[in-house]
Amino acid sequence: MNTLEIKGVLHEFITRLHDEEYLQKAYDFLTKLVDEQESLDDHWDTLPDTVKIEIDKAIIESEDPSNLISNEEVFKNLRNRKRIIKPKSP
Repeated sequence: MNTLEIKGVLHEFITRLHDEEYLQKAYDFLTKLVDEQESLDDHWDTLPDTVKIEIDKAIIESEDPSNLISNEEVFKNLRNRKRIIKPKSP
């Protein structure tokens, strides 16, 4: 289903609810989801433009498979770093 179809089905479900308690639960649930989404959107707006540009660049670069590193390789590098970095003596 695409977004429009999903919204249509949700609307149909809501129109079929007659119990006020269930309607209130649906309202509370959807209100919480909308608030969470708006909260996430607000964080993007508070970022400095330089950070937004860097994030956009990283997203574009991540679309090219040659720029990606496998999880295996990342963990291998982390394990090697732990061996190299020795704790300081007290």
